[in-house]
Amino acid sequence: MAKTFTKQPREVVDYDINMLDYFDDLTADEVDTVVIENDNVTVPPLEVGPDAHPEYALVGDPKHVVKVWLGAGKDGEKYKITALITTLLERVEEVEFYLKVKET
Repeated sequence: MAKTFTKQPREVVDYDINMLDYFDDLTADEVDTVVIENDNVTVPPLEVGPDAHPEYALVGDPKHVVKVWLGAGKDGEKYKITALITTLLERVEEVEFYLKVKET
């Protein structure tokens, strides 16, 4: 089951996708590229890689953690974020989580 996180509309936050367990038995491989998708097109939209932040950053050595930067969004909306992760050895993993935007 995909996790759900909450943020306020003006916050810029980062979320880590930890792939350590995925790579546990896979030696000599690590994350190479990531495509981040957002299923919601409300106004204002959820921003992937807002302002000067990148859409994602690879963390660790070897690189087994994907840090995704998100900002903006509409109060009361729930967004589905999908990360399509490709490894150096061309394995592909799809990871999803939800982000609820809520003014508190």
